[in-house]
Amino acid sequence: MKFANRTTAKGVSGYKKAEHPQSLAGVAPGRQVSVVDVDAGRELRHRLESMGIFPNAEARVLNNSNHGPMLLSLGMNRIMLGRGMAQKVIVEPCRGDKEVSRRLFNCSRETKEGLKGSGNSG
Repeated sequence: MKFANRTTAKGVSGYKKAEHPQSLAGVAPGRQVSVVDVDAGRELRHRLESMGIFPNAEARVLNNSNHGPMLLSLGMNRIMLGRGMAQKVIVEPCRGDKEVSRRLFNCSRETKEGLKGSGNSG
């Protein structure tokens, strides 16, 4: 993969290969991702870093309509990112993202079962 141990003007970045790398532009709304690399020139890298998008940063995609800009949540900030910029950001799904969705599914199922059980007892 071309973004593993990428050599930059500052030296070797040493980032690990992503298990499932993809462009930020292709991420579905509601997913949490971790930035693996930014495959861009120096100026765009600097601009994205000033917005909080750099390797190991985590972001949640709030809106992505597959055309036009997309809305991201980075910590307590929300930013709009153009599609061209988003295509240069290489991301992978966060491990916690699957765990959170699994916990939410289990909680909603337990709640429904609890409601069924309480309605039948009285």
